Amino acid sequence: MPTSDEILLFLIKNAVMDPFLPVEHLTAQQRADGCPETLPLHDLLLRLSGPPRYRVPLPLFEEFVGEKYNFETHIRPLHEAGHIRCNGIAEEGTFYGTPRYRELFAATSGLVSDYSTTERPTWVAFHIRASEKAFLTTFTQVLENAQTLGLRGRGMLRVQKKASES
Repeated sequence: MPTSDEILLFLIKNAVMDPFLPVEHLTAQQRADGCPETLPLHDLLLRLSGPPRYRVPLPLFEEFVGEKYNFETHIRPLHEAGHIRCNGIAEEGTFYGTPRYRELFAATSGLVSDYSTTERPTWVAFHIRASEKAFLTTFTQVLENAQTLGLRGRGMLRVQKKASES
């Protein structure tokens, strides 16, 4: 079996990024308020700075490691070391973090499915940025920079009437 370093290198070399799905519609209130069909600043910033999720096809991964996928064996060491982050993985001390639970779900943790089919999970999914705090710090910095440039946050831009128009 490959080492954790070899698995990490394989994941990074063979991963594809999840496609970004933009906001497709406004809420009823936003339409009533006359908001244009554009993404709010926060959504644009998230699109630019959020931690994207990467995927590797499960059959390709299993071929590389030479055995069936097992989160505890193949991925957890990378997750715990902070090299990658997987969503929905419980930490020690919770029910979902117990050894028995981890053993039962080792074949499915860290995987996602193509929901257009009924097949078993088809992708090993992970984030490269391991710390959510690092993301929040980056997001805050980007937001501050945007505001410095005069860009505005969520909501409509209010046009103030001149005193002579009132």
